[in-house]
Amino acid sequence: VNMVTGVFVTHLFEYEELMQNAERGAHQGTEKNRYLNFQNELSAFQRSCLEASRGGSLSEREKDVHAGCILNFIRNFVSQIFQDERAKDFKMLLVSCFKSLRQSPAVKGLGPRDPKICTPIASLVLGNILASVLEALQTPAFSLVVLKIRKRVFENHMNRKNAAKGESDFDRLDVAELLLDRVLYNVQALAKVFQRSVHKQMFQVQFPTKVREAPKEEPESRQICDEIRDFTCQVLHHELMEVMRSSERSGGWMEEAQDPIAAELATDLYMSHFTLQNTHVSMSISDLLAMANILYRHRKDMLPPDDPKDKLAEVLEEVMTRRQLEKPRKEDGVLITEETAEYHQHGHLWLAQQHGEW
Repeated sequence: VNMVTGVFVTHLFEYEELMQNAERGAHQGTEKNRYLNFQNELSAFQRSCLEASRGGSLSEREKDVHAGCILNFIRNFVSQIFQDERAKDFKMLLVSCFKSLRQSPAVKGLGPRDPKICTPIASLVLGNILASVLEALQTPAFSLVVLKIRKRVFENHMNRKNAAKGESDFDRLDVAELLLDRVLYNVQALAKVFQRSVHKQMFQVQFPTKVREAPKEEPESRQICDEIRDFTCQVLHHELMEVMRSSERSGGWMEEAQDPIAAELATDLYMSHFTLQNTHVSMSISDLLAMANILYRHRKDMLPPDDPKDKLAEVLEEVMTRRQLEKPRKEDGVLITEETAEYHQHGHLWLAQQHGEW
């Protein structure tokens, strides 16, 4: 019996749906076998959500290279927020929240050294930041990121020296394509788990009609979510307490809690305006088309009438779409058969929103 392995599943009906899609109606084995396979996948997912120092003997932990990998992902993300200068705005947000929480009546009964005081901040990190980014991976805006993931999956698989048992019977490129689908599925599944770690009610939102009766959350699934939330609280609390101690030694929270974004944006605006070097920015295609439409629509208010070689006019003439004239006309002896026009809302802009990139 073929099995679907290496997937982040927390409920039996999730696994059965994957089996049905994989087998396309073929024989899937007995109900007992399906349940045992699901339990194996759930146990593997649980190990990835437990700290590597917990559970099993030392030799078992060393063999399981994926043990604690999800917790390591969360730890590295939080550490990067507090250490990387590029994430200063996120650091400011979390420090400001922590500063307010310590004085809030909502945490009455919790000491400032209790990691549970960071539960609302953990909700922000897991449910709003990490889960939102992972969910967005399936949108057109992140298609380049998906291509990078695809390249890494294919490289890792094609460079393997020893094929898995039975894998030699299949084309390695086909297997790599299936692995990519599995990776992308796991990304979306992890986003759902992060959301449920924060909001218990999210289970009913995510799985409203998966089974005939109202679905119930598996105890193991709830345990995974609780482990992730508690671990995130501990990591955040450790980092925030370090910031607090450092700030108290320097005389206050001012540097970490202030919002420097407005000043930095103003500085970047003037620096990019006066620099003689080419400045590279990243924008979605749909935003660029919408901005081009706005500039074109209000060009008469911005372009000097006595300067036919204005740079903005030249750029708009080059980038705007062109449409055929129903009745060609002559201008200065030249037959004009087409003219510049705005990008169509239900044509160009719709395609950019569905399939555009950054």
